[in-house]
Amino acid sequence: MTYRMWAAGDFSLKPKQPGYFDQPYGNDPAQKLDIWLPRQATRPYPTILFIHGGGFISLDKRESESSPVVLEALHRGYAAVSINYRMLPQIHFEETIQDIQDALRFVLDHANNFQIDTTNLIVWGGSAGGYLALMAGLQRPQWVKKIIAWYPITDFTQIDTQLASNQLIQHFLPQQTNDHDTTYVPATPLAKNTDFPFHNTSDSLDSQFVGEPLNHPGKRSILASPINYLTTTMPPMLLQHGSGDEIIPMQQSVEFAVKAHQVTQDNRVKCEIIPGAIHGSVLFMTPENYNHIFDWLTRKEF
Repeated sequence: MTYRMWAAGDFSLKPKQPGYFDQPYGNDPAQKLDIWLPRQATRPYPTILFIHGGGFISLDKRESESSPVVLEALHRGYAAVSINYRMLPQIHFEETIQDIQDALRFVLDHANNFQIDTTNLIVWGGSAGGYLALMAGLQRPQWVKKIIAWYPITDFTQIDTQLASNQLIQHFLPQQTNDHDTTYVPATPLAKNTDFPFHNTSDSLDSQFVGEPLNHPGKRSILASPINYLTTTMPPMLLQHGSGDEIIPMQQSVEFAVKAHQVTQDNRVKCEIIPGAIHGSVLFMTPENYNHIFDWLTRKEF
């Protein structure tokens, strides 16, 4: 692909399903969540809390980033919680991470009212949401059973270096997967896949989110990166990343998993690479991959 690409859909959820909608978990207008309940009678429900992506600056809990996972969860008998949170330019990473923790606390405190099984609470997110899902599991492991992170940021200090390496390597490799879909559009900001720096500028969205320029990373970049919070108490995590991702490089997930194995001395953190998949690829949402993910969710390995 000539330009950096990502997926953009136009399908929005409508609150026709049983549930509780626009529940405030804080005082800010952005701090609201939806709780979608399946039509099955088995209660309390295992629950998936899904965190949308959008570069820490855009999208919504009912838009196309959230809708496929919410619908899949409901189809499989899970309750689904989709949340909004504060975004740029008003905040930095601390406030957004706090929003996710506050949303989790709200769900746990009101679990009986919402028919939610607090022993089976999954946090799932993509891109920026994948980053926030990891931080939720790392900072509040006692609240979460398992984490699923699609193409997350794990180390702000290494993104552009890894992207540059991938661009050079892929120049010499054959196309692994013909990954095309009508929802794929050039990423914002518009840039060719050979244009650098992409993240490491003083005014990039990531620099704004971290609160310091990533071209001169310091203490805040370290504090904002999930890879620096690995512990032996973290819940099981499944990271999936595309090898064709030109927005967030696959090494973000790979190196997180490698370091997690070193810390835990077990395999509770798994990393899977989807060949050729771009950022937000439809290849993450195939029936086969959903079956694989939900099978992993039901295993009792740790």
